Amino acid sequence: MDTEPDFKVSYVASTYVWEPGDGTRYEFIHAENFIAWVNTNSGGKAMSLPKHWRDGVHFSYIMEKMNTNQYNAEMIEKFLVWISKQGELLC
Repeated sequence: MDTEPDFKVSYVASTYVWEPGDGTRYEFIHAENFIAWVNTNSGGKAMSLPKHWRDGVHFSYIMEKMNTNQYNAEMIEKFLVWISKQGELLC
């Protein structure tokens, strides 16, 4: 007997273009515990966020997980702080 696979859609993602005011521009895809930085025409870098990411994610963690430099990791950290202050519940 054929059965349908069990699956669950658990995340809704939002896209953002964020310009922090220093002449840079970042494009992000963000879901509750996931962030992707779209930094090339063919893709970008992504990471799963820790369960309690709204309490803060240090830029060094972002540097390691996204394999990026300190400046970009600090900007991604600032974006995550901004998102957490928006009180968005994306899921």
